[in-house]
Amino acid sequence: MTENRYGAPGNIEGRFLNVANGFPFSSTTTKWITAFFRPEAVFKIEAENATALGAAKNFVAYGLLTGAAIGVAGFTISALSGDMSGALSALTSVVLFPVSVFVVGFILSAILFAFAKIVGGKGKFSQQTYVLSLLIGGSALLQLPFQVLALLPLIGIIFNIPILLISVYSMYSQYKLIKEAHQLSSLKAAFVVVAPLIIFAILVILLFFFFLSVLLMSLGSVISARP
Repeated sequence: MTENRYGAPGNIEGRFLNVANGFPFSSTTTKWITAFFRPEAVFKIEAENATALGAAKNFVAYGLLTGAAIGVAGFTISALSGDMSGALSALTSVVLFPVSVFVVGFILSAILFAFAKIVGGKGKFSQQTYVLSLLIGGSALLQLPFQVLALLPLIGIIFNIPILLISVYSMYSQYKLIKEAHQLSSLKAAFVVVAPLIIFAILVILLFFFFLSVLLMSLGSVISARP
């Protein structure tokens, strides 16, 4: 892969860019791939003209792409197995995916932006969100074939492994974006990305123990009420 406006891609990135060039709207898909691997380089070029509207278009675009691919694959697999209710529910992903990606994308960016400001970040929300939308687009594009294969009966669970690995690398890319967008140190940028996950994990654990205690109290009341 030859050098593009963001600089020379690495070997792995170059291979994926060659594939992305075969997609419709290749100028967009190649930008997504580049942002996934080199968000800091893309930010330097795209930040000046970045807008929240541009981010919204990206969120909806790969939401539609992912939703359509998973919806069609899920419908086909369910229909072949005779599960028409599952087939019809699979088609709802065509509508639900773009909406959920749009909402979650902006919420994620708002959380990252808030934590970045807490530690002294200097970036703008529109710039961060736009490049984040490109980055997540690259992640979604790379995960897409594995998400479709994960729908296969019996062996589908295996394909969750590459999906997880791409998600982990996406977090690393978010770290590089936050560091560049807000001119933060490595430690502060890592905090911005990791802190929300830690807080979320703590909340999940607390909710688990809360519902567990409620369940145990209910069981205790039922047992004590027996003659």
